[in-house]
Amino acid sequence: MNLEKELYKETEHKKSEQEKVVDVLLDVTNSQTIRCDIKEVYPLKSGWALKENQKFGKKGAGKRMTSQVRALLEGYFMAGNADKSNRYTAQDMKNELDKCAQEGEIDKDDVPKVTTIQNWISKTTREHREEAANRVLNNNQ
Repeated sequence: MNLEKELYKETEHKKSEQEKVVDVLLDVTNSQTIRCDIKEVYPLKSGWALKENQKFGKKGAGKRMTSQVRALLEGYFMAGNADKSNRYTAQDMKNELDKCAQEGEIDKDDVPKVTTIQNWISKTTREHREEAANRVLNNNQ
């Protein structure tokens, strides 16, 4: 019998916690206090602002390109630099990486998306231009 009473009290206590009502001063000029449901006044979940619950700013949380894939991409990139008529687009590079994955050279999960390859090409092109500019400056001095 005591167990039933304790269970009843516990469930009633949980219900009262869920149905908490908070006094909120809504009308400052008339100093009226209106009773409202706390969920209406504060629609955000408890703890929403805690640093541990933040979803942004997790640098490095995504999947990284493997060194083997990067080496293959650099090879395709350099082949395009050596012979301008034989340039690889991002889609061409992805197709070549897919072939390598089918042959078992690399894992299928390691093949990046086309947009990732495009971003890699942009970054690498920028780096090569900077290196070329630095070489020209060093040769002129």
